[in-house]
Amino acid sequence: MKLEILSGLCLCLIGCGSVVPSTLMAMRGLSPLEADPAGFVTRVTVPDQVRIVPGSARLILQAERADTKARREGTFVLDETLADGATLYRVAPRDLARLRALQSEINAWETLDPEATTGSLSVSVTACRLVEIVPRDATVSVDLQLTEAEPFLPLLSNAPLASILTDSELTALVPCT
Repeated sequence: MKLEILSGLCLCLIGCGSVVPSTLMAMRGLSPLEADPAGFVTRVTVPDQVRIVPGSARLILQAERADTKARREGTFVLDETLADGATLYRVAPRDLARLRALQSEINAWETLDPEATTGSLSVSVTACRLVEIVPRDATVSVDLQLTEAEPFLPLLSNAPLASILTDSELTALVPCT
């Protein structure tokens, strides 16, 4: 089970040129089961018309074994901080031990039968709007830092919201309170 951070999003955006291929290549061999989750930082820059609802960011790690039909899933709080106009997310310290335990359990499955084990790692956030109508061409950027010693790597660079959200999802954004 190799890490493909935001793989569904990346596949959707490949055609629009917003995904940075060099970052995907750098992450190709990274395993979410072996990496220390304390070292991952995601930087999200949203347009002025949109905000990510504070406290809504979550990391979700899921795995399933085809041979036994066993399934494990964990949802972990991502703490946020603001830096230079962007929001940084990292796994909350209180959730690190639980995430590491889930990594270990899934890694044991992977060791026993790598062909039977599949999984995913994703990030979920809730957004709200600050204006009546959010422009479809407003952009989002996402950068990843794999360890604290490395620089941020761009994953999405100025991706239009319309390439991430459907028209109905864009219009369904609730006003920020």
